[in-house]
Amino acid sequence: MLERISWPTPATAISWLAVVIALGGTAAATTATLVNIADSTGTKIAFVDGAGRLKTTAAPSPGLSAFTSFSYAPTSAMAVLGPSQASVVVSSIGMSNPYLQTNGAPASVTLGIERTTNASCPNSVGKMIGAYSLHAGTSFQMVFPAGPVLKPKVAGESWRLMAYTSVQGNPGTVYNQIVSVNGYVESGSFTPPMANPGVAATSNGTRHP
Repeated sequence: MLERISWPTPATAISWLAVVIALGGTAAATTATLVNIADSTGTKIAFVDGAGRLKTTAAPSPGLSAFTSFSYAPTSAMAVLGPSQASVVVSSIGMSNPYLQTNGAPASVTLGIERTTNASCPNSVGKMIGAYSLHAGTSFQMVFPAGPVLKPKVAGESWRLMAYTSVQGNPGTVYNQIVSVNGYVESGSFTPPMANPGVAATSNGTRHP
């Protein structure tokens, strides 16, 4: 009586193939007939070397440059990042109204992105991110798991992240709002400001006449 031959399942066949490669030493790995994996262009290849290590012919990706920027925003419009033509990912934005604010007044902060083909950014076209109100002595932080990404939309364009601030009642003397930005640089040259030039930071903010 003839017995029926049972063929191995695909999973079993793959397991046998892995055992053959492992027991076969470096020959299969170095000749690249079984274990090389190439991308669609054939220029980037992953392979197992003679020591059994997984390697690739692709050049390593450049590291991302993280940054933190602090700005002391007066009651007006100012750039907290930029102008720049780099590609920057913002991971969080923080705002604070000092607790010594004049008359204990709340402050308003509006964030927006301005774009222009002029490096100094006059006559920019803006896009608002959001408007926020903070009581004296309070802080607020927004965390962005995946952006936003600040980068030129067309060749030669510059962008900047703007903060438009005001204090309720418009007193003659106020403490500046504190705006902090965290993120990383995807590409291009970018140097974030650590603080506004000529403005000294204090634990309670900076008083602005």
